[in-house]
Amino acid sequence: MKISSLSIDDGFRDWLSDAFSRQFNIVLTKAIDTRNLIVLECLLDGRRWVSPAQADKCFENARRLVNRLLEPLRAANDRADDAEPTVASVRTLLERGNLPGILNLLPTYFQDYQIEAVSQIRGIAISCYNSHQNSDLSREILNLTKLFRPKSTKLNQQLAADFEKIEELIKEERKHEAKLSSGSNRWEITKEGVRQGEKFIRATDAVSMRWGVVITHQSIEVSHEFLLVFTAEDNESIHFSWTVSKEIENSQKHFGNLINAALSYLFPHIVGRIEERLAGGLSVRIGPCSLSRTGVTYETKGWFSTTPHFVPWQKVCVSLENGELIVSDAQSPKARISFPFRTTNNAPVLMALANANRNED
Repeated sequence: MKISSLSIDDGFRDWLSDAFSRQFNIVLTKAIDTRNLIVLECLLDGRRWVSPAQADKCFENARRLVNRLLEPLRAANDRADDAEPTVASVRTLLERGNLPGILNLLPTYFQDYQIEAVSQIRGIAISCYNSHQNSDLSREILNLTKLFRPKSTKLNQQLAADFEKIEELIKEERKHEAKLSSGSNRWEITKEGVRQGEKFIRATDAVSMRWGVVITHQSIEVSHEFLLVFTAEDNESIHFSWTVSKEIENSQKHFGNLINAALSYLFPHIVGRIEERLAGGLSVRIGPCSLSRTGVTYETKGWFSTTPHFVPWQKVCVSLENGELIVSDAQSPKARISFPFRTTNNAPVLMALANANRNED
């Protein structure tokens, strides 16, 4: 009887498969466990002498080990909605297990884990935007997916769409930023905060702001003095001020851009800080007005004395006339008080709170 070479090869491979797959599984798992990428690459570059039926046995323990290596990344994704992550913390997780290096070398038997690793990072990036409204952090963490070389066409397409979307979101969020420069001196109001040369106040540290314009007529010349002031929690302050009598429209445009940027990026933090104090039962002073959780108190003048007057938020009326902020009681219009808008810290906040509470009513 003639025996073909094919049947001999198949018989030998079947005989060898069991021993080879068991030994290969041990060595591969050890290489992954010790993060020895040189040995790992050598093992995977060589030919595996196993039958198709036994091929999976070469990777059984290695798959269990890679599954465990992914657990810290899964946990980080689970926490991302509650606690804002950092780029450094996510990068540390990847470097500690050398996940990118290992998963980029492993064959298609591990493709599901590679997809999961990238998806977990993507999930953290999404939480940074959805739960913490931090688009810049979202982009930085999403950039960590570039450490991997996904073999999934669908996943690569999804990541490309994610990068495009996050760039659109960042562009939209930063569209109100204002940046002026004169020589080496920079004036900036951005999402991060307000800068004047070397001085910088973080948006989250701002506690007050005010602005205004003084118009002076001298003979036939009219000058405009523009002022915008910010104060931080540590009493650090930044003053943007300049006076012009020519090209006034250009200065008005720059001034409007600065105010718009301040309202977009610093104002929400200032208002939020004040609302938190009021909700906690504390009072806040803005000019001659004392703000509380229930309303506004100010003094009105009588014939011989002044009298405290309390107005519930729903009845507070605030208007701006000729540079004066006027606060009054909707039920008693004569019970009113006025003070300079330009020189009063957080006068804009009082306007915003009064309008918001009246709208709620």
